[in-house]
Amino acid sequence: MKSKGFTLIETLVSMACLVVVLTLITPFLKIIFLESSLKHQVNRMEWEIFLQQAKMEIRESTSVTIANNKLYFYQQNQVISYEKYGDKIRRRVNGSGHEIILQEINSVTFHPLQNGIEIRVVDIYDITKSAKVYAIATVGVTS
Repeated sequence: MKSKGFTLIETLVSMACLVVVLTLITPFLKIIFLESSLKHQVNRMEWEIFLQQAKMEIRESTSVTIANNKLYFYQQNQVISYEKYGDKIRRRVNGSGHEIILQEINSVTFHPLQNGIEIRVVDIYDITKSAKVYAIATVGVTS
């Protein structure tokens, strides 16, 4: 009766407490590790919105020009440009404005294609994303 050790019941109660604590902590650890891995990528939704914007611009353009690693869309009375600005890509209309369309990038390159363009972006975590954007109608693409 005066033994100073653990009984089987005490050990089982301790194990049950440990299991309950681990089951409560596991989802939080998963969230923490998932969030840290997402920080090292260009936000997927931001990338998709950027591509949709570029597709809309090229569809509405009469011609597209790439000069000095800037992308110019010529529309009726407007010239819309995409250019790297710091660690962002910004959109400008007629040389004015400052609309951020993609963030946390190291570099962006634009390459002309037959009736379209290829956009290649390297983010600050050295992850490369690229996409080819084509016009529905014939659009002149020059560099």
